[in-house]
Amino acid sequence: MEQLKVETAGAGARFVNIGERCNVTGSAKFKKLVLAGDYDAAIVVARDQVENGAQILDVNMDEALLDSELAMTTFLKRVAAEPDIARIPVMVDSSKWSVIEAGLKCVQGKPIVNSISLKEGEEPFLRQAELCRRYGDRSMRALQVCSLLFTASAVLLFSGCENHKPAEASDTPAPQYRVLDTVVAHMQPVHDQLTLAARLQANPTTVVHIYPPISGRVLALKVLPGQEVAKGQVVGMLQSTDLQQARSDYEKARIEAARADLQLNRAKDLLQHEVMAQKDYDDLAAVDQAAHAELARTLQTLRILGYKETDTSDLVAIRSPIAGVVLDVNTASGELQRSSGVGSFHRSRNVSRSCATAGPVTAACASCHGARSP
Repeated sequence: MEQLKVETAGAGARFVNIGERCNVTGSAKFKKLVLAGDYDAAIVVARDQVENGAQILDVNMDEALLDSELAMTTFLKRVAAEPDIARIPVMVDSSKWSVIEAGLKCVQGKPIVNSISLKEGEEPFLRQAELCRRYGDRSMRALQVCSLLFTASAVLLFSGCENHKPAEASDTPAPQYRVLDTVVAHMQPVHDQLTLAARLQANPTTVVHIYPPISGRVLALKVLPGQEVAKGQVVGMLQSTDLQQARSDYEKARIEAARADLQLNRAKDLLQHEVMAQKDYDDLAAVDQAAHAELARTLQTLRILGYKETDTSDLVAIRSPIAGVVLDVNTASGELQRSSGVGSFHRSRNVSRSCATAGPVTAACASCHGARSP
């Protein structure tokens, strides 16, 4: 038996520790993780068994709610990618031959098969045993198939089947069947290729994060991850009290500027009739200039927010600055967003190799230039 480490269990071998927590029929925790598709946590269960002294790792995916073949293949490929787990042999445990065969196709080294039997007849049994041997030849030139059920089946093969009762008056020797070839395990290099699952990441140098220009509450999101967006397209709407405050400041500044203009015009008439001193007129002119400066400042604030002085809505539209594909959305309707850049509205990746993210949304390049696989 071996995967990356040789384990020999002969007549003189003592107790062998078999880790059985990677068995959906025997571990409620492992079953829950596999049904949820959380193979990262399931691998942790396997690693814990190895660290606690398991010499063989039993893997069983016989669950009615599972695609057992897919689950067995996925999990064993993940195991093969973890050297600290893959160093011990695997016991492919199932009552279904299709699941066993799926496991044998992706296990490196010589696993244990648990189990094949004679319940479907002698011919299927011998065929399955031969396939087990061939899969072993392909990976490490050897495979030892063993289990308690298999041992019981072998006893039936030689003594319990009516078709093999010895003839009472026949001198013809009984036919001999070669069921298994047993060999001593030796460490050998693995030449087969191992295909590992990977995920693509957008090149961070081509990702643009888009933040709302003003604080407010998200009223609506108009994009989803994977959706293409055009430059200038609205990706979300905010309701902002800051915008109301900016509009109120503008209205106050407009009124004060108008009042200062009126006072300055009156002062000009009084100065012409020598009723007002020049110094008093100069003070009113300075007040008028300050009022107009404040009016210009509040008007500029509105325009930075994308609004005109005649607009009355308190809704702020968040627009994508580029054409791209949305990578992710980092907010939801009803959440508060601040314009300080704490949490982006979305990220998007440009189809011309640049990326953008709006407040809580992220987009990426459709051609995946600059993506990498960890």
